[in-house]
Amino acid sequence: MISGYTGGSVKNPSYEEVSGGGTGHRESVEVTYDPAKVTYEHLLEVFWHNVDRSTTRTVLRQGQQYRAAIFYHDAAQKQAAEARRRR
Repeated sequence: MISGYTGGSVKNPSYEEVSGGGTGHRESVEVTYDPAKVTYEHLLEVFWHNVDRSTTRTVLRQGQQYRAAIFYHDAAQKQAAEARRRR
């Protein structure tokens, strides 16, 4: 996994800039996985199991950079993420 920031309007923001809330970034991790060992759908299931879908409390307490999001690489991943979210 690689951690960092994604989205936002500032190139290479610092922690202070992101935590200040003015850049629009979210803290993120990039997960590299072997589809022969675990499916993308299983990763989505684990994500949604561990994320509070009503993030309002978290956002108010910790900041906008902690809003939950899924970023995808292709149309198939996008479709799977959107389908899993609706469950």
